[in-house]
Amino acid sequence: TKQLSAFALGQLPLTAAKEVEEHINACDPCCETMMGLADEDTFVDLVQRVGKMQLELGKDDGHTIPAPLQQHPRYQCEEIVGRGGMGRVYKARHRMMDRAVALKVIHSEWVRKQEAIDRFRREVKTAASLDHPNIVTAHDAEQAGDLHLLVMEYVDGVDLAKTVQESGPLPVEQACDYICQAAIGLQYAHDRGMVHRDIKPHNLMVTSDNVVKILDFGLASLAPQSSPDEPLSQDADGNLTIAGSIMG
Repeated sequence: TKQLSAFALGQLPLTAAKEVEEHINACDPCCETMMGLADEDTFVDLVQRVGKMQLELGKDDGHTIPAPLQQHPRYQCEEIVGRGGMGRVYKARHRMMDRAVALKVIHSEWVRKQEAIDRFRREVKTAASLDHPNIVTAHDAEQAGDLHLLVMEYVDGVDLAKTVQESGPLPVEQACDYICQAAIGLQYAHDRGMVHRDIKPHNLMVTSDNVVKILDFGLASLAPQSSPDEPLSQDADGNLTIAGSIMG
């Protein structure tokens, strides 16, 4: 038993360990004894417990709905529908109005300071005043637990970045139509004193009726001012940008 115990703890010389391993493979009683020693081994127990913890942590793979959203009194969160540099987007349903909405949970990096939170609320308030068929409507902004989120019109469509990635360059006539729609929406916002600052295919959704919807008005300005210890950040496509600068 002492030799088996030493083998289980890796205390035997290599030659002796090989001999014991060959014996265990051919001897059922010794094999059962080894199993018993393993069950009593506190190190093995710790390794097994760590493995279970890793499995539990692995469950949050980006598809898990955060607890504050699961428990939200007004919105029933259904599934994650997108993610990017600004945060994650979940499809939800307004419980009382039975209306589909999109909940954009802002990345904690953008609202880690009170002044950033205040700026977020001001920008969203301004963005909510935009009422145009080519701009996604912002309904509300609030806090759920430690999450800051934007409640938006839910658009059942695909962004142009994904469309081009899957299907290749668009036909010229179709591309011109989409660009024209986006330009009309941007002009409408510009006439009301708003600049998007992050226009790119990823922020242009196309509905099943081929209507272009501009996403994320009011959020581009959330980028914190650059500082010596964090001069760079990443955009949704993984490109490095200087924090606080014009993006896209």
